[in-house]
Amino acid sequence: MQDRQALGAAGEGHALALAGGHSGEIGHSVVADLDLPHSRVWMHGARKYDPRWCRLDAWSRHVLADRARHVLAQHPDKTTARLAVSCTPAPDPALQSRTCVALRDLLRRIGLDGEPDVTPASVTTRAAVETFEVTGRIEESARRLGLRSLDRAASIVGYDWQTDPAYTDGGPARA
Repeated sequence: MQDRQALGAAGEGHALALAGGHSGEIGHSVVADLDLPHSRVWMHGARKYDPRWCRLDAWSRHVLADRARHVLAQHPDKTTARLAVSCTPAPDPALQSRTCVALRDLLRRIGLDGEPDVTPASVTTRAAVETFEVTGRIEESARRLGLRSLDRAASIVGYDWQTDPAYTDGGPARA
């Protein structure tokens, strides 16, 4: 995926996904979830994801701070002023759908919409991959995405821990 600067003013939904938020969580993020002094945002979790703090890089922090100022000018309640979608009440499926549409638009704008293996979830996956690249720890990637399974996290980042030559002889396990 292209770097964050290439995204320009791509938007708050994209910033939340790049932080590690999933499409089912992003639509629920409100201004009260931002902790700008610590450059993080609270993700409330979902059926498959645990609640957690997600780190914000400088670009995401800037985008979300701007969005917070904008929505608070129109909707002054921090607990209901949504960061990524309209503050109008909507059921969970509608919020998730709005998030997916915004993420698909991002992929189209950066030229990745024709790639068969690139989906809106790929934006969030990037957060797990970055975490694994920096830390070398699959459990940190799992935490970043709120995953309960290390195997699932390894699959998402493309890490085959069972044949990692640093920890095995590189051959397949015996039956």
